Amino acid sequence: MLAQKRPDLLNGYLPVVLAGGRGKRLYELTEESCKPALPFGAGGQRLVDFTLASLRAAGFTRAIIATQYRPAPLIRHLRDRWADAFPDGLLIRDATRLSRGGYRGTAHALLANLDLLEREGVSDVLVMPADQICDIDLRPFIQRHRLSNAPATLVAATLSSSDAEHHSVLEVARDGHVSALTHRPSAPAEIGENSGRSLVATGIYLFKTAWLRKELPELSRGRFDISIEADLLEAALREKALQAYRLPRSDTGREAYWRDIDTLDDYRSALLDFAAPQGGTTRGSPPLSCLHLEAQPGVIGVGRRSALTAKGAVSRDCHLTDTLLAPDVSLPAGTIVEGIGRTNMRWFRRSGDTNLITQAMVDRSRERLH
Repeated sequence: MLAQKRPDLLNGYLPVVLAGGRGKRLYELTEESCKPALPFGAGGQRLVDFTLASLRAAGFTRAIIATQYRPAPLIRHLRDRWADAFPDGLLIRDATRLSRGGYRGTAHALLANLDLLEREGVSDVLVMPADQICDIDLRPFIQRHRLSNAPATLVAATLSSSDAEHHSVLEVARDGHVSALTHRPSAPAEIGENSGRSLVATGIYLFKTAWLRKELPELSRGRFDISIEADLLEAALREKALQAYRLPRSDTGREAYWRDIDTLDDYRSALLDFAAPQGGTTRGSPPLSCLHLEAQPGVIGVGRRSALTAKGAVSRDCHLTDTLLAPDVSLPAGTIVEGIGRTNMRWFRRSGDTNLITQAMVDRSRERLH
């Protein structure tokens, strides 16, 4: 049983890594694999590695990996890179084998695995997303949850209020309990008066298994899909059972690094953060030692505010602005990508402030020009 294998702090705790996301707003980048399998830099890392590195650093030796959309590349990577780091196993729980129609929302992924969690003697479930980058030491978070004895605890981070519009915004009382939660508000509540900063849920949660057993079947009754943020957290809020753990600040007062990778802009910004010198970004360059990575991702910045997602070739006389280069792109000499001009839009994808270039796009542009 799991409860007999854990160190004291982790006794009865088991991570469930949500790794089934498709990433529709990443377009061509996720045509062949799920979002957690996206490469991150020339060092061979993938998005999922940040999550697994945090789990390993906390002392976990086993985890459930909930997969769904195009999981094969992710599963190969997990077995090649992480099997030895989790000696008690990475248990792949693919949605198509567990539930008719697959996982129908993030909370349904927990419901579909609830019987297994209970058989393993899991008292508390640590839910971790596999498609974000978070500089977090999980042990103080687990300690806070254990001491509060709350049914549900989430990790919260601060963002500019304009960025917070795309997240679940929190209001937290002095004792740490969440008093209000609003999903994607048009006018996010600010921390303090006119601070321009808001508190948001990061997607990292701890739930008591017994509480999940009580809530999840009821939430799913007559419903096609159920999510953690829109349904499970709302249930905890109604019961005044939801606690918040804020990402800690360093000695310089800067909050720990966190980015959710949801759009091309998010992906490009995160890559540029790793390519920048320490302290050279609005959120501060991620401290690699705290992110628990064994080696630097080797992110390569090119042009103005542009980056390679993985290995590729870019001639020095290329001029790129706000551009994201897909893996293995070989960009012809003299390529110019700026703004949202019609020439760029004809050959490449533009979403938000980011130009995306894949090798297929390059090949099509060459064929039409010759």
